[in-house]
Amino acid sequence: MRVVIDALQAGNRSGTGRYVEELIPALAALDADLELHVVGPGTAPGTGTSDPALRGGDVPVPNTLVAAGLLTEPPDRSKVSSWGSGTGTSRRPACASPRFLKVYAMHVTLPRLARRYRADLVHFTANVGALPMPRNAVLTMHDLSFLHHPEWFSVSRAWYYRAAAPYAARRARRVIAVSQHTADELQQWLGLPADRIDVVHNGLSRVFRPASEEARAIARTTYGLPERFFLYVGTLEPRKNVPRIIEAWSAIAKDTDCDLVIAGREGWKTGPVSDAAARSPHRERVRLPGYVADEHLPALLSTATAFVWPSLFEGFGWPPLEAMACGAPVITSSTSSLPEIVGDAAITVTPDDVGALADAMRQIAADAVLRDTLREKGLARAALFSWERAAQETVAAYERAIA
Repeated sequence: MRVVIDALQAGNRSGTGRYVEELIPALAALDADLELHVVGPGTAPGTGTSDPALRGGDVPVPNTLVAAGLLTEPPDRSKVSSWGSGTGTSRRPACASPRFLKVYAMHVTLPRLARRYRADLVHFTANVGALPMPRNAVLTMHDLSFLHHPEWFSVSRAWYYRAAAPYAARRARRVIAVSQHTADELQQWLGLPADRIDVVHNGLSRVFRPASEEARAIARTTYGLPERFFLYVGTLEPRKNVPRIIEAWSAIAKDTDCDLVIAGREGWKTGPVSDAAARSPHRERVRLPGYVADEHLPALLSTATAFVWPSLFEGFGWPPLEAMACGAPVITSSTSSLPEIVGDAAITVTPDDVGALADAMRQIAADAVLRDTLREKGLARAALFSWERAAQETVAAYERAIA
């Protein structure tokens, strides 16, 4: 089976970037009759450039994929080949922005390479596809937040997704949904028939596991952490609901010795987060360490008294799962895909109910038995999600698409 894969989101810190960075090496590692041709950003050896837009032509596989962050070790050359974005047999502008080159790669390079190599399938991995959509396309849909809440996006991006994603989903041969919640919404909002949708849960990176005491001590020192604390980790943006975390914690701060740590890079519309922290009567106990390096994240999660993540909407929701894999008790939302992902291994609350969130935080901080129970359930739940399984189920979706 010959598949051309869209890896244009590789290197993006969003969920779509992580998806391709984890899925492609998992596919390459399978003992399957699978030939992968990957189009994504990277550095071609010998080009003399680290620009994500590479010159045309075939690029040596191992170095390009390692540079793109797709693989930790080279795959079997017979299974995978790779191109940088903007490459292929056609000409393209000599000077163009990386964003333009990604658009060019999706709409021109991917379909052209699929025809050139007589691909059985073209897999678009991030909600949208080419225009026109190839007849042999498979599409991964992560969520439909752009339909629910266009205000969470810039005007141009919201317009683009609201036009391009429904078009791609309706014309793809099969659609892979990363959760049953997303699959249900594809049926309800876009009218897709259930028999064209495959639910394939994302996997979980093996780096997320309980950290050693030494690693925890380093994390405490690096980020100036207190002995006990509630933790949020993620991009600071409206749908993550961070101001309500601060409000809920502020309501119980005088009754608990757990401080609050809000970690993550700034997204957009972060003013309400800063305002909520400044308004807290216990603002000196609110820590905002900023972006946490990947190598420190498992230790930070392992050190937290509890992980608090009441996101307003998620198509999948990795952070609660990562926290559980590191042994942290979890409080998360009872809406969108999150109950499906965490099962009974977390406390779930209505995300806009500050009182319920405060009660859950108070309960988990005071009850060691509850924390131990959630820790054991969380470790077992997280173990169910692997990229090997996700890759196997993705290949099964490919086979159904060809059939």
